[in-house]
Amino acid sequence: MPLLQLLDIETNANVFAEEEPFPGWVNIRHEQALGLALGLINDALFQAENSLLQSELAYLNAVSDLDEKMGTTLGTWGIDVDRLFSER
Repeated sequence: MPLLQLLDIETNANVFAEEEPFPGWVNIRHEQALGLALGLINDALFQAENSLLQSELAYLNAVSDLDEKMGTTLGTWGIDVDRLFSER
């Protein structure tokens, strides 16, 4: 949910709270609206972080696939096969 909509929810909760004839219900409804807004923001953050991780994984997979096709995988990781076998 876009941030502006979340702010509208908070604003509407504040307006409703001022019109509510029972002060006890005002706090409960205000807290519920705030909790909902925070939950939606938290969910959006989680989705953004998940999307970032998926993008990073897709990039690393693409680089690995390219290295495999070009035969440069060991060079990319700094592994010198000649040196490994010459040390024995």
